[in-house]
Amino acid sequence: MKPIPNRLVLTMMLAAATLAPGAAWPVCGYRIGAGFNHSLVIDSDGQVWAFGSNTAGELGDGNVIVGPPYGTANPVQVLLPAMAVAVAGGFGFSLACLADGTVWTWGKGYSGQLGDGLDMSSSRPVHAALPGPALAVDGGILHSAAVLVDGSVWTWGSNSNMSLGRWSVPLNQPGALPELANAVALSCDNDHCLVILADGQVWGWGEADGGELGYGGNPDYVMAPIPAMLGVTGARAVAAGEHHSLVVDGKGDVLATGGGPKGQLGTGAYASSLVPLATLLPAPTDPIPPDQGNILKGIRQGADVLLDFQNAPGGQTWRIYRDGVKTSLGVTPLTPDASTTQFLDPGRVTVASTDFYRLKGLSCNLTPGP
Repeated sequence: MKPIPNRLVLTMMLAAATLAPGAAWPVCGYRIGAGFNHSLVIDSDGQVWAFGSNTAGELGDGNVIVGPPYGTANPVQVLLPAMAVAVAGGFGFSLACLADGTVWTWGKGYSGQLGDGLDMSSSRPVHAALPGPALAVDGGILHSAAVLVDGSVWTWGSNSNMSLGRWSVPLNQPGALPELANAVALSCDNDHCLVILADGQVWGWGEADGGELGYGGNPDYVMAPIPAMLGVTGARAVAAGEHHSLVVDGKGDVLATGGGPKGQLGTGAYASSLVPLATLLPAPTDPIPPDQGNILKGIRQGADVLLDFQNAPGGQTWRIYRDGVKTSLGVTPLTPDASTTQFLDPGRVTVASTDFYRLKGLSCNLTPGP
């Protein structure tokens, strides 16, 4: 395998499903996404399931339901060419990022949000024409965005309120945002998007009249990516709402900005803000120490998923599983930009505070060991 650049791209967030008492936990848990009126789930085998509204083919099973109840309450399987690692939904359309780095889309497509160069809907997955493997995807009301392995950000679909962050055409195919590099995560909703860079900065673009970008201004829209979330450093996560946004900062605190007349900022007041404000959530019981956040990061090249342990608390032990059993993969300290090696040590590793580790293989369920 070729040397992998020293770019830490995408915090792998591992979610576990809530199960009935006595039920067995899935090996990799469920990973989930939601659209306007439909839901998406990746199971422990990497298969995608969908349920809810299907008036535009957003469930991806080849069907469209045009009469009551306009959808299905029973999960249907989406047929994709490889395991999925992330899913997201927009207004009547869906996206999936696969283990091979390709992005597939389905559902409503008349604004080009499927990214296949056609302004057409599809009830089955179509390939979004990205130039390289992707790590993260998300959808807004009529537009889509992706972060690639190289840290670039690409958008396509409707450009309402400059939701694409670019003027370049065609809009129905992915186009790059040259202002952004080293992106690690993104979130889109309605007509705005937020991106986290590797250094913890947040940038944003699109609709801004409600203060949802959090930079202190409120024009109708921002045409290209700009620094957002004023005063926030070391961002760990972002979430875009219809007219408001949330961010987790480097200390683990949650801040909110934008429209707040229904209390969606969580500040105790029914008021909006043009800059991030602290929510009234209790302080984290396990705040993130300086330089010890983002313990688990991943970078994918081809079909390999590489998980990085960086600046983890000293002496913490993790068990590593794959397909229900301990893997035959282990870890070896590597220097940045070193070639990845095959790891032969079984199952359990102890993470030192200053070592840089890289794990080769698709590993879903990492739980602290005793």
